[in-house]
Amino acid sequence: MIVAVQYTTVNAVARLGIFSPPRRRIDQAEALSLVPVRAPHVRESQAGDEIVLSVRRRDGRAVRALSWFFTLPEHKTFQLDRIGAVVWRLCDGATPVQEIARRVGEDFGWPDPQARAAVLQFLSHLSERHLVGFPAAGDPARR
Repeated sequence: MIVAVQYTTVNAVARLGIFSPPRRRIDQAEALSLVPVRAPHVRESQAGDEIVLSVRRRDGRAVRALSWFFTLPEHKTFQLDRIGAVVWRLCDGATPVQEIARRVGEDFGWPDPQARAAVLQFLSHLSERHLVGFPAAGDPARR
């Protein structure tokens, strides 16, 4: 299920990468009411119907050590297909997940349950990679 990502609050333990902060599980109804917003550190470029997302690599100790032996890319890239691009464009901080799923279902001729499941799964993956977040209702990141 989708887990909220907070951009402003990072505790010291999470920065070390050893332990993950506790995550609250939510049900599908609550997940569908969330409003996704793109992470500010993600750069995007258009490639036809697809979108390429680029994130600067974080240099931790392990990465710095490996860079002595290997040439590592400075950016991590993610290529989104047509469906992913539609979902990405709708992660504007104003459109709830329910509406995104409805639009994806309409655009690609999917039944509602299939569209909801696909959008929730895709947003979950984007959230795990810190590409989107789900700010609280009073959060200024939410438009």
